[in-house]
Amino acid sequence: SADEFYIDVIVGLDVRDERGETVGRVAAIYNFGAGDVVEIALAAARSQPLLAPFTRAAFPELDLAGGRLMIADDFLRDDADDDGGEGTSP
Repeated sequence: SADEFYIDVIVGLDVRDERGETVGRVAAIYNFGAGDVVEIALAAARSQPLLAPFTRAAFPELDLAGGRLMIADDFLRDDADDDGGEGTSP
């Protein structure tokens, strides 16, 4: 069926947001027992890769023939808006 594939085939795919803009590339797939986690090497210079669960909610579209995976905007973070926890009460 079209929904069946070896998970390793998504490593190296381009990752795009809901507007079709390139976010990065799938760097690795991990499974720590609770489901697969996708590591995305971001296109923008960032110190940390993005990790997201490999679910339909996080990745609503997979195009193996086209070499791309779409990530839902809800799973993208903007490090520029992250204050690192400063200004919050304990």
